[in-house]
Amino acid sequence: MPPLAAAEWRCWLLVCFWMLAGTQWETLRRGTSRALAPMTLVSCALLAFPGAAVVGATDDSSVQSASRTGTVKVSSPDDAGARLPEVDPLALTPEMKEFLDQHIAPRQSRRARLLRLQDAIFDPDNGLGVTYGSTITRTAAGTFEERNGNCLSFTLLFAALAGHLGLETYFVEVDEVTGWSQRGGVGLSHWHMYAEVEVDGVVIPVDFLPWTERRYRSSRRISEQRVRAHFHNNLGADLVASNDPNAALLHFQRALELDSSFHPARINMAVAKRRTGQADEAEALLLAVLKAESGNAVAAANLATLYLEQGRRDEAAEWVARREIFLNRNPFHHFRMGLRAYRDGEFSRARDHFKRAITRQRDEAVFFEQLAKTQFRLGATRKARSNLRRALQLTENPDRRQLIENRLLEEGSRRHLGS
Repeated sequence: MPPLAAAEWRCWLLVCFWMLAGTQWETLRRGTSRALAPMTLVSCALLAFPGAAVVGATDDSSVQSASRTGTVKVSSPDDAGARLPEVDPLALTPEMKEFLDQHIAPRQSRRARLLRLQDAIFDPDNGLGVTYGSTITRTAAGTFEERNGNCLSFTLLFAALAGHLGLETYFVEVDEVTGWSQRGGVGLSHWHMYAEVEVDGVVIPVDFLPWTERRYRSSRRISEQRVRAHFHNNLGADLVASNDPNAALLHFQRALELDSSFHPARINMAVAKRRTGQADEAEALLLAVLKAESGNAVAAANLATLYLEQGRRDEAAEWVARREIFLNRNPFHHFRMGLRAYRDGEFSRARDHFKRAITRQRDEAVFFEQLAKTQFRLGATRKARSNLRRALQLTENPDRRQLIENRLLEEGSRRHLGS
């Protein structure tokens, strides 16, 4: 995905300074059967959900140096003395300080420092050229080194650099799901985080989530401790998605040590414990969340899944309705239901599920591709070709693009021969 052009960011920040002072700014987002256990993630944030199970997104690779890659490698909890390495996600390296010295004069006004900082971060020619990558959580230093990361990674980088420049920076947590994904057989619900800077009495949001400009329905400033909890929650979620729930438990435990009220980590810990055969502990964790937040749909969905797996249908009944409501919001649930209906030859039902998936998430190429495949079976050739073209627009993988292009050519030839 292309970085935000420095000129675009400068224009947006200037509008905030000169035209909209004292108002609530719109944040910039530009381009953040058997059910899977739900998880939550900040990809900024991540939560596992039925049909999947994790909270948090991280880099799948192991870490050789946390300051270089921003990821963390841990021993299995079964190993003697297993522990997490001490990693500060907001730490600055000497290279980062040198970069600031080269690009930003310390005696400039706060406004000028902020504008120069955003230029330095996004300018691909004279700065870092940072780009958005939705599945990778890195430390501030790792994001600086790799020039890529998700919204949490970017927010960590921005806050670390801005703090060194003396800019008053805050972390903002968005209390709503901003996206869904599926990885390693795990369903993930994505939440979001961004930064705010106060300059001359004006609050400036600095938001890295791409593509869509919008106003969030609910958001709040959070402590640095909670940001660190998000960081470990994301790392743990990624380990669950990579089929390493034992290592993930260390990160969820660290997240809760940092912020005992951070329920996404508690839910994700329950998912990891369920995957390691610790069903009783998983149940206790989920019940603790629901005691504190009776309306927590992710916890309810996971608890229903746990009870159904154990054959405890009477106890599951209380939570199943909430699980169904939660699943109905999940585009990948409808996608899976569509695949099942297609496999059973129920093409009309498959079409309806694929359409529901697209309504809930319009940037997944595979949704359009499968809808087109189903529409061809139903004889809706024109609609199918239109959806194949949309799938092609959304597909970056060259091999996959070639397959879609071949299908379009094949259908075009059939249409020509039949005319």
